[in-house]
Amino acid sequence: MTADGGEASVSPDEVPVSPVDSGAQVPVPGVRLPSGQAFLPETAGPLLRERNVAIVILAGPANCGKSTLLTRVYHQLQFAPIEGMSFGGSETLVDLERRCFLSRVESGRATPDTERQKRPEGQTLLHLAIFDELGRHDLLFGDMAGEHFDDIADFAGEVTNQPALGRADTIAVVIDGERAITAERWNIVARAKMMLDGFRASGSVRPANLQIITTKWDLISAAGAGAVALASEAEREIADAVRASGADPSVFRTAARSSNVAVPPGFGVGPLLKSWLIVRPRLATLSAAADRSGPFDRFTG
Repeated sequence: MTADGGEASVSPDEVPVSPVDSGAQVPVPGVRLPSGQAFLPETAGPLLRERNVAIVILAGPANCGKSTLLTRVYHQLQFAPIEGMSFGGSETLVDLERRCFLSRVESGRATPDTERQKRPEGQTLLHLAIFDELGRHDLLFGDMAGEHFDDIADFAGEVTNQPALGRADTIAVVIDGERAITAERWNIVARAKMMLDGFRASGSVRPANLQIITTKWDLISAAGAGAVALASEAEREIADAVRASGADPSVFRTAARSSNVAVPPGFGVGPLLKSWLIVRPRLATLSAAADRSGPFDRFTG
């Protein structure tokens, strides 16, 4: 406006343009809402930026009990704390529920089952937050099809197709307890050793914690002392192979589901879950000089 009350003339070049008018993207304050679906390595960035997340890989062939064990941990936490550890939420709740569905009465099945990971997907990550006396812990579980670990046993170069392995804080070699007490035991042990050789030969798999998990302990216990001796021998042979890589493995025996009254459902889950929480996530200890060329590493800066 001019001194005499008239309208001042303004050149079109002088008219201010708002960021919205100019086409710029204006950040909108708010919260991140997870989809509930499993993460891919390339979509886990927001969670990895916000939290110190420990990555746990259950490594073993198809049908050895990996998915059943993981869903048992999730399912059991829904009803009560496990040895002082309680459920703190999940950003992949939809996929966790989907994997649990076949084990529930609502599925209409006569016997419980677990939806297993399929090879074409095979590289997804499931999230659990756990609270204990020290506070919140965030875990990402590599939900990989067993066939991928068979590939690694045959060719160490396959490790590069599993980016979560190179970032894993804990890798657990899973022994199928049902097969470990049969004539297949020698093959179970041999394939586990070959997989460990593949990890070592790749040069990129360096977890802080290497452990051994024997699943389906209810079946082993029910089969008697001879079966327990066979399973123990398989554990010893695989532990020796882990020690050859310079690690000192812990051995856990679990039964996610059980019809054996001497071995309750969820047997061994508490100590195993605790072992995953005590490992400090590697993202919290990466140095500035570390190689950050992998899919996870670009989120650490």
